[in-house]
Amino acid sequence: MNRLFMVRFITRASLGVAVLAPIEVRAQVVESVPPFAYTAPAAVSRAECFPVETLPADLRPLAEELLLKILDSEALYTVVGSLKPMSSGYVQTYLATDKPDTANIERTRQALSALRCGDWFRADLLMFRRVGADRKRYLEGVIVCVPAYRRMVDVYAPFWATWGVTPGSDPFAAVVFAENDDTPARNRALGYLYGYPKPAVDFFVAGMDEGKATKKVTP
Repeated sequence: MNRLFMVRFITRASLGVAVLAPIEVRAQVVESVPPFAYTAPAAVSRAECFPVETLPADLRPLAEELLLKILDSEALYTVVGSLKPMSSGYVQTYLATDKPDTANIERTRQALSALRCGDWFRADLLMFRRVGADRKRYLEGVIVCVPAYRRMVDVYAPFWATWGVTPGSDPFAAVVFAENDDTPARNRALGYLYGYPKPAVDFFVAGMDEGKATKKVTP
């Protein structure tokens, strides 16, 4: 549990100081927006940061394993510093559509439910809508820094309004809307969720549009 204690200490040290700063700076660069109306979550006690010990004993090792995977991946930039409102891919699983068994999915979701720090973070599994040639539907772990997500939605409010998404919307509702959109808006939404600056998102979306039109891979 020593490593878990260190994670809690580092995370608490970052809350309220570094979490919103990068997003606020980026917001000033992208465009002028009204002051963000949402207040930061209240101070969080150490016991409420990644409370793995509150899980049933058989789920604790899985929760600790998932937390360490988060910190060993790009998701670190969501948990410490909130450079990325959302990160994903730290765990993958699948559902066989011809014989669906959700036991492992539910077990993983229960473990992820403890990967929170008050109201700062939310973690869950995102299921991709497309079924592969192997008749499997794949899922991956997603973690969201809620204050950073709200700031991002506030900055790009006209874009998110087409889905009815506001800063107070459930982050995973926004993720599902994006994942299930068949238009270029999907790529733009994911770019914003992953914390890329607007010029980079514009370039990426334009490249994807060009590739779709010309049937060629764009550089």
